[in-house]
Amino acid sequence: MRVRTIITVAAALWGVSTAALLATVSAASAVLVTETWYLGSTAGSPITSYDFGSVPNGSNPSVTLILKLSPAVEITGYSTPSTTSPFSIGTFGSSTCGTDFCINVQTFFNPLSPGPYSENLGVPFTISGFDPTASIPLNGTGVSPVPLPAALPLFATGLGALGLLGWRRKRKAQAA
Repeated sequence: MRVRTIITVAAALWGVSTAALLATVSAASAVLVTETWYLGSTAGSPITSYDFGSVPNGSNPSVTLILKLSPAVEITGYSTPSTTSPFSIGTFGSSTCGTDFCINVQTFFNPLSPGPYSENLGVPFTISGFDPTASIPLNGTGVSPVPLPAALPLFATGLGALGLLGWRRKRKAQAA
């Protein structure tokens, strides 16, 4: 009874009929879409997040994440997936996978500085007039390129000195 009272008050505030608001609430509650994420193929196990691991700065690895929405008959469209730097979206598109609707999203990770990164990949879709967004957490760690060992300049100096000594010895032998 309390829900009916709240709906009646909301309908009065919004200037719509209680029946229209109840029909909208009923339609929304009748739609149940299951979202499941996969890595590369729906044949594998579902995932709840994806970690790119440690990635050297400036490299740009990518993976294809698949969003499977069930049942497909309820999905009426989808929009451009979104995320923020250092994660980016490559190609994306939809397909049917059995009786379900799948959205394939190629995702890149390009860290510009060392440190951990976390961001959500969001894929907006349309279902019966509503526009929810399916999302999955993305993680990755940028690492500095391998530093030049301190002994390398010393090694180069030693080779140069040996070359100079050999050149002097050869010149001295030719002069004698």
